[in-house]
Amino acid sequence: MRPFGASGSGSIHMDIKEAIDIDSIDMPLSWMLKSDSNLDKSIKMKTLFKSQDLWELVENGYADPDEENNSRLKENKKKYNKALLFIQQAVHETLFSRIAAATTSSEAWEILHKEFQGSSKVINMRLQSLRREFETLFMRNNDFVQDFLSRVIAIVGQMKSYGEQITDEIVVVKVLRSLTPTFDHVITTIEESKDLTLYAFDELMGALCKHMKQATLMNVNEKLKIGNGTRSIDGRFFRNLVGGLIYLTHTRPDIAFSVGVVSRFMHNPTAHHLGAAKWIMHYIAGTRDFGLRYSKVSNFILVRFSDNDWAGCLDDRRSTSGSTFNLGSGAITWTSKRQATAALSSSEAEYIAATSPTCQAVLLRKLLADLLQD
Repeated sequence: MRPFGASGSGSIHMDIKEAIDIDSIDMPLSWMLKSDSNLDKSIKMKTLFKSQDLWELVENGYADPDEENNSRLKENKKKYNKALLFIQQAVHETLFSRIAAATTSSEAWEILHKEFQGSSKVINMRLQSLRREFETLFMRNNDFVQDFLSRVIAIVGQMKSYGEQITDEIVVVKVLRSLTPTFDHVITTIEESKDLTLYAFDELMGALCKHMKQATLMNVNEKLKIGNGTRSIDGRFFRNLVGGLIYLTHTRPDIAFSVGVVSRFMHNPTAHHLGAAKWIMHYIAGTRDFGLRYSKVSNFILVRFSDNDWAGCLDDRRSTSGSTFNLGSGAITWTSKRQATAALSSSEAEYIAATSPTCQAVLLRKLLADLLQD
């Protein structure tokens, strides 16, 4: 086996129309000119050659002409030149000068391979850097689990593209060691119920995402504010989304506070606010079987619960009051509302939070008295 164009019979400088059927090249190569990383370009070009049944010729050349008949030789020449044309069309003009002198597709590919991925020493250096990044990767307290898993996937993908043999077991163990303490009970459950040597990374991703959808409405360490530096989004879409969530609070008291927070930014929403609204949607999708249940009880007792988050709003330092009334076996009314004034102390915020529910309690008692249920 030797590449076409080496010493021997035949020459690469044959009639281009004879060597390549231009009409058969219907694949646009402008995608190679985008500002992808060199590694991405290398992978894309390799995939292109495989899709056109050219990779073996690019990598190994083809048999000596003496070993093949003329029709087979002509077909190989045609494919070989087609691969070279693909390379020349795909590379950016800044790289074309480096392969202009190459007379075979194997030679051009070898030049680009070193340019894209580097020599073996460069690859080893990059692998060492990626291994270090993989070992020091940990989930931060304010991270979404989806963002953390995306970083893991990106690093593992780069390592594999450089030839690193990394199994799902290694990745799963690393992820479990890197999660925040809020996932401790989830980690314990997985380790006790699953064989980590057979546990696929995709299964772990699904389990963690399902847990986040069901467990939390909002990131407890995240505070929303106006003008947080992220890009603005379509206000109409955001208002429609939040409007639907507000409607849902009529039957879902558990989302009242979170929906109230995101509804403060309907006049000028950003991507950060949209992310918080989507988090609520994820929670709802994972808790569709949640609801209020009322059962028969012998004594109807009116019970009130109230609380507040002191100075929880970063924009005006006002607190948010929340309250719910239970009658018999379940909640009958609930509310979550930002206080009208900024409280100067947590005690003042508590008093303000208790005032409105007290007035409501008086009204409910009168209503129950009229119904002979006082």
